[in-house]
Amino acid sequence: MRWNQGIRIVQSIGILRALFLFLIATGIIFLFYKNLSNRFSSYIIILLGLSIIYIQLIRKDKSFLKSIYTLSSFIFLIDYFFLSIPFLIRILIQQQWSLLILVGIILVIPFLQIDFIRFRKSSTYKKPFFILSDSIEWIAGVRKNQFLFFIFYLGGFSLSFLPYGFLASIIFFTALISSFFEHGEPLEMLIAKEYHAKKFIRWKIGNHIKQYLLLTFPWFIIALIIQIDWIWIYIGFYIYTILINTCIVLIKYASYQPSGHAFSSFQTGFLLACLFIPFLIPIPLFFSIRDYRKSVQRLDYFLHDYC
Repeated sequence: MRWNQGIRIVQSIGILRALFLFLIATGIIFLFYKNLSNRFSSYIIILLGLSIIYIQLIRKDKSFLKSIYTLSSFIFLIDYFFLSIPFLIRILIQQQWSLLILVGIILVIPFLQIDFIRFRKSSTYKKPFFILSDSIEWIAGVRKNQFLFFIFYLGGFSLSFLPYGFLASIIFFTALISSFFEHGEPLEMLIAKEYHAKKFIRWKIGNHIKQYLLLTFPWFIIALIIQIDWIWIYIGFYIYTILINTCIVLIKYASYQPSGHAFSSFQTGFLLACLFIPFLIPIPLFFSIRDYRKSVQRLDYFLHDYC
C-alpha cells in the first residue's frame, strides 16, 4: 500500500522533481552524519520524536486504516520505524543510549487512540485576541489546528531558552502556519477589499508578516538575550524565515482558485530544506520574484474591476 502511495506521489509531482527532492534528502542525511556533534544530534532526535507525535495527531488516514485493517497500529509503527532508521543508526554509531527514548516513542505513539481530527471538529472556538481580525488564513488555520497551535507556540517560548531551540521552534512554527495557506479563500472574500491585484498582494504579504512577527518576535528577543553570541546567526535565520513566509503567500496566489487547493506541503518542505543546503539558499528569493509576477497576473483576472 505504501509503495503504491509512493508511486502516486511521484506521478503527481513529476519524476524529475521527485528525483531532485530525493537528492536533497540524501544530501541532508549525509550532512547529518558527517557534521553533527553529539550535542546537536540530541536536539535533532528529540525533535524527530516530537515530529512523530505531531504526525500521529494530525494524520487523516487513521479511521480509514482502522476500517480495513484490524492491526492498523502496526502500520503506523512500520511507518515511523522507517522514518527513524537514519537517526537510530546515528544512536548506535555514537552509542548515545539515553536517546533510546526515541524507540519508546516509536513503540507507544502508534497505539494511542487520540482522534485529533474529531476533537477539533467538535470543540468550540473563539478567535484569540492576538490574531488580527482581517487575517482570515490565521483565523481559519488556528481554528483548525488550535490544540497543536498552542502547544507549538508555548513550546517555542520554552525552547527559546535552549541552545538551537529558537531555530527549531521557528522551523516547526513556519511549517505549521504554511498549512494555513493551502486553500484559496472564496471569491467574495477576495474582492471584499476592492483592491487591485498589486495592492492586494502587498496588503496580504504585509498582513501575514505582521502577524508572524507579532507572535515570534518574543522568541527572537529571548534567544538573543540568552545566547548573545549567536546574534548574527539568529538575525539572518529570522530574516530568511520572513522571506519563506512571503514566498508562501505568493505561491498561494500564483495558482489561486476560489475555494480551491493552492499548494502542497512538499513545497513548504522544500523551502525549509533550503535553509540547510548552502547552494539552495537563494531559491526562496527567486521563487518570490517569479511568483509575485504570476500572482499579479492571476489576480488581475478576478480583480480587474478595481484596476
